[in-house]
Amino acid sequence: MIFTIGFAFYYFRKKERNPRLTSYELTPLTTHNTEELKSIPTSSLDWENKKQIGRGKFGCVYRCFCNELNEMVAVKELTSNDRMAHERFYQEMGILSGLRHPYVTPILGINCAHPLKIIIPLRKSDLATYLAMLEKPERGNLIRFCFEIADAMIYLHSKNIIHCDLKANNILVKDEFNIEVADFGLAGIMGDTNRIGGTRTHCPLEYLTKSAKHPTKEGDVWSFGVTVWQIFTLCKEEPYGEQRISSEFKMIEVLINGTRLSKPILFHDHSSLWSVILNCFSEDPQMRPTFNHLYSKFARMLPIYPSPPVEQFHQAETAMDQSIDRISKDKATASGVEPMRRCWRYRESVRSGLLDPHKKLVTPKIKLKLAAWNVRTAYQVGQKEIIARELARYGISIAILSELHLTGTGNMRVEIPNSKDTITLYYSGGDLHRAGVGFAVSKQVQKSILSFQPISNRIATLTLAGTIKTHLIAVYSPTNTSEDKEKDDFYTELQLVADSFPKRDLILIAGDFNAHVGSARQGWEEVLGNYGTGNRNDNGLRLLSFAAFNDFVVGNTIFRHPKKHQITWRDPSGKDAATLDYFLIRNQFRTSIKDIRAMRGADCNSDHYLLRALLQLRLRKAKPKTMSNQKRDWSKLKIPVLKRQFEISLANRFKVLSESNDVNEATQHFAEIVTECAKEICPIQRRKTQIWISEETLELVDKRRKAKLTNPEEYKRYNKQVRYHLKKERADYWEDVAKELEVAAHKREHQNLYSTVRRLGGRIRPVNDNIKKEDGTFVRSDEERLSRWKDYFQGLLNHSPPQMPADELTSPESLVSSIPEDEPSIAEVKLALKTLKNGKAAGIDGLTAEMLKAGGD
Repeated sequence: MIFTIGFAFYYFRKKERNPRLTSYELTPLTTHNTEELKSIPTSSLDWENKKQIGRGKFGCVYRCFCNELNEMVAVKELTSNDRMAHERFYQEMGILSGLRHPYVTPILGINCAHPLKIIIPLRKSDLATYLAMLEKPERGNLIRFCFEIADAMIYLHSKNIIHCDLKANNILVKDEFNIEVADFGLAGIMGDTNRIGGTRTHCPLEYLTKSAKHPTKEGDVWSFGVTVWQIFTLCKEEPYGEQRISSEFKMIEVLINGTRLSKPILFHDHSSLWSVILNCFSEDPQMRPTFNHLYSKFARMLPIYPSPPVEQFHQAETAMDQSIDRISKDKATASGVEPMRRCWRYRESVRSGLLDPHKKLVTPKIKLKLAAWNVRTAYQVGQKEIIARELARYGISIAILSELHLTGTGNMRVEIPNSKDTITLYYSGGDLHRAGVGFAVSKQVQKSILSFQPISNRIATLTLAGTIKTHLIAVYSPTNTSEDKEKDDFYTELQLVADSFPKRDLILIAGDFNAHVGSARQGWEEVLGNYGTGNRNDNGLRLLSFAAFNDFVVGNTIFRHPKKHQITWRDPSGKDAATLDYFLIRNQFRTSIKDIRAMRGADCNSDHYLLRALLQLRLRKAKPKTMSNQKRDWSKLKIPVLKRQFEISLANRFKVLSESNDVNEATQHFAEIVTECAKEICPIQRRKTQIWISEETLELVDKRRKAKLTNPEEYKRYNKQVRYHLKKERADYWEDVAKELEVAAHKREHQNLYSTVRRLGGRIRPVNDNIKKEDGTFVRSDEERLSRWKDYFQGLLNHSPPQMPADELTSPESLVSSIPEDEPSIAEVKLALKTLKNGKAAGIDGLTAEMLKAGGD
């Protein structure tokens, strides 16, 4: 009896505190802070023709037409009758209505008639339904969904809004590439006040055990981890499905025992990322990653370079606008700042200190002609010379070459037929005559080279000195039919190379990517221009993903040209054609490229066309060339008349030479006088050219080139003739050289003998010797170079002296030198000069044996 009376008292007391509401008892909307929230009357909703499209914890979701908004909308009907819940609802809706984010569902308004209704835009479906209907999803889209959810949660948390029930069912799909987070805060607003709301399988452990007194950001991180699992299982499995979670107590038991979600099959290539997701399920909330950390992880895997979180964007935009406002409008326009102020990357560059908005952008002085060309081979007889001739014909300063088929790494001088000019060929190959990349550099640009780094038979780099240091990366990608592992290894290695260069430098990547990037720009607007060609394949997707992640743009697609000037490869049968070769450049420097097009007239018996790019660049000499490094014709000093003239010139100079007590100063004056007199007599010795390709063969090469575009049969015929003549003339040339060597050896002319051998080799000394670190990678900077030499010699020389037995030690008397220590006489000096060998390189003072011998007494 007492229990019944007590229960009745408690029941009616609770009912009095929280009476149920009717439509006329609802608190007016205007009494709350909901200035931005629109009140939509029931008469504006076509409620009679509504259609239920979903059902949730707090009520049903209907689709109907809204006359006031003049569009189809989704209406969430809330069934709760609790007055306090309605009070909280009004307050929170006033806050939520002011949210503006591309990945957060906007609230269009509310209807105060009982039951309460929230009006939101009508979307395609929720994410769970959308994923369940997919059969072959693109993994990039799944990663994009996770990235967008993390971006939205960063924004919500910045507004101090906790979602409380983050899951795939509460995420709406706008289109194929974009989603919106919905139902944020409703679990906390409309839920039981004694329990934090949310779905059982998505709730963190502290919510289930009620150890958390209120919702937390860390709780949303746990729910995000479960949502990621849902996305990569395509919502076709239930979380902890095998455990058959029937109650909260069972869920708590499973989690306390350490059971966590298993790794989805679609996650098998992202083990490192899955370890981060597992940290979302840590029992200690402080050990869970933040949404900023999760955002950055997914951003690195996106097939398109992401924008920053909205809050960071607004901060960067405000700082940039303040910076620009300090510059006058005229100056801003002249410096190129005004057109770029809407570019987020420019703002970020200013904010990070990479660019100064107060300085003018560098205006290069020259248009450098670059080229990318798959030559198919440079190993065949005469192929290097023909390539050099074609590059010179088009005025190419630097050509990025692929499929050279040369073994090893190094550089060689290649002479241009019928010309005194040469090119320097830098190459990086393997052990076999396959693949291989390199650079063909003209004599003018050769002076600006800082370093050449052979990475593999598919990647090499060339660094040029200039106002902005320029790094060229030559690539030759595996074909589209190659194994995925081979393609993954290539792009992993390319990423490491790109990361090794400072972002402030100009980086240009070119070569044969064996990729079709396609013409569809949706999702790739910042990477792909308006003039792409063909249909995208797997290699094309990899190329675009790499470019987007590193903020590169595909240069070929920027410029409008006829299709025949866009394609870079044509099938020998003429039935198929495509663009396979590309130039990639950072968006920061994209205006430096003035044009890119295929030059169909260039021919080296390859099925690829030469792809030419015009690049504005200001180069400078890497190291000024001193006169002492230039070889002179010392044989002139053997001619009696010239030798006598040299002696007289020396004698006259030494008569006016003042005496000096400083030995170093006297030695320097002596070397300068002798060198200056020798320059007047001995001219610079020009290098002998290897002229072995006849005019007849070059005419056949020209005929073959003209027939390439007009008559394929004629082209094949001329090609056979060219190859035959090149082989025959090369054999004749070797026979003539062998006779020269035989004559030189018979006459004991060792200098001519060895110079002929060196001339045949065609090798030149590298501009910068490549130095490897202990791990096998090449050093990049001068500081690293000095440090590497220091470590090498420390390990080589810093050893304790060997311990020798006492009987093996040499007595002090035996160490006494027998060389005379008095001042050498003039006769001894003359005798020493006579014994010097001619033809040897000069020392640091620039004096050779020929100079000293011809100087007279």
